[in-house]
Amino acid sequence: LLEKREYKDILINSFRFCLDQQQAIIYAFVIMENHFHVVWEILEPFTLLKVRQNMLKFTAQKILADLVDHNQEEILNKFLVRHQDRHFQIWKKNPHSFEIFTQEVFHQKIKYIHSNRWNLGNGEVDSEYLYSSAKYYETGIRDWDFLFEYT
Repeated sequence: LLEKREYKDILINSFRFCLDQQQAIIYAFVIMENHFHVVWEILEPFTLLKVRQNMLKFTAQKILADLVDHNQEEILNKFLVRHQDRHFQIWKKNPHSFEIFTQEVFHQKIKYIHSNRWNLGNGEVDSEYLYSSAKYYETGIRDWDFLFEYT
């Protein structure tokens, strides 16, 4: 589903919104074909649960609206769930989250998400892949205005 650039951009705009609303600081991310990873710090008084829930709900609504607008019924049917509160489920119900308590684990997670880029094959970081913060961590070139450097 995230192969389309437009859908990746919806996630990017959600990251910007989190920063603009002072809900979170984004340190690293990668958006792949069917999921994404983000290393972020949720700011008080917000909670991880609420920020993540709002972001996933917003992005799902935007993606679903686009699929409906473009008559993408075949794709829509893949996400059909017919629950009481929704007909479609874009994101997993319980996404994985890990709390980071040490600088060592922080750097490990960033390295993992940057080297987790599909089709790379050799485990090395693809710093040329657009929808990732890998280029910033390798070169210092900050292509994404919402990224924060960890100090």
